[in-house]
Amino acid sequence: MIFFLVIAFWFSVTYALDSGAVPFLPVEFRPEEKGPRPFLVALWVAWSLITIIAIRKIQDPKAGKLPHAQAMVLAAEKVLSDYESRRRDIILDRYDEAGALGFLGGHERKEFEINRFTILKLNLRGEEKIREIEKFQSTRSASKLRNIYYRIESSIDRVEILARKVDRFLRSKGVDPEEVAPSRPLPD
Repeated sequence: MIFFLVIAFWFSVTYALDSGAVPFLPVEFRPEEKGPRPFLVALWVAWSLITIIAIRKIQDPKAGKLPHAQAMVLAAEKVLSDYESRRRDIILDRYDEAGALGFLGGHERKEFEINRFTILKLNLRGEEKIREIEKFQSTRSASKLRNIYYRIESSIDRVEILARKVDRFLRSKGVDPEEVAPSRPLPD
């Protein structure tokens, strides 16, 4: 939507410049000459480049912070290993304690078991995505690899959101989540 608005604005400005309807520019327009004027061509190219860069930043703001396509596998492995070493066991312990207190209907309920399965299988699914990145690393563009990397991050984020819900549930029942499973400090 934004892209089309920018393009419409661009065409209207170009038309106004081409017809000489913009009196404040210190450029002499000669309507009798045919063909593109160098000033308009330079302006069009500059505006097009600025628009492309701006739209890309709007659509993918984290693109500059992600590693290069060749280092995407290492970054994805690091994200998964950080989750596995720091958070997985803590989230599972707290989740099981919340299940004993009746969270999502408690143990043996379908929704509870599906969410527990999601926590347990996150590493396996992440490794599948890493293999997919390795497979496509030489043939796909960096944006495709970033999409796969974002899927790994989003699955971890979904589990973290579930962990926050579990912590809130435990606090509502009068249980401190830190007593159930103490958090580990972030690595330096």
